[in-house]
Parts: sequence; C-alpha cells; structure tokens
Amino acid sequence: NNVPVLESYYNMKETPSLVDLKDVLGQMANEQVDFIKLAVQPNQHRDILNLMEATLTASETIDQPLVSVALGPMGTITRLSGRSFNSAGE
Repeated sequence: NNVPVLESYYNMKETPSLVDLKDVLGQMANEQVDFIKLAVQPNQHRDILNLMEATLTASETIDQPLVSVALGPMGTITRLSGRSFNSAGE
C-alpha cells in the first residue's frame, strides 16, 4: 500500500510541558509516518509559547511535515501564524 500515514496527538484538557511536547513530537517522528499533527488545549499563555517552541525545535530535526495547533480562542494565534514557527498547517 502506498497510502500516506498521519500520526496525531490530541490533548483536549491541557498542554503538556515543553519537555513532554518535545518528547511526544520526537516519538512520533521516529514512527513510519508521513505527516505529524499535534493539537493541545492551552490553559495559560505560557502553553502557547511552549507549543511554538516545541514545534520550531522539532521542525529543525524531523523529516515529516508537522502541523501543531492550540485549540480554542487562546490558541487562535497558533492557527494564524503557524508558518512563523514552522508549523505546516497554515
């Protein structure tokens, strides 16, 4: 089968710590997948910055296209400016 594979991680309750976000992205990048998507629920503004930093860092070392978004009104900035931190979702 020549079917593209998307691996996704959703956390609808919170945003994991920066270290955990980087770990999740690294683990997904090590799988036999073509695309990676990460979606989290921010509960504080620091969550947005952590998501952006984890995405930028991961994009510098992984081969797969990566889309990351923060959900809800607080996460709007991640959906509008994703390209600024190398999220392919824009």
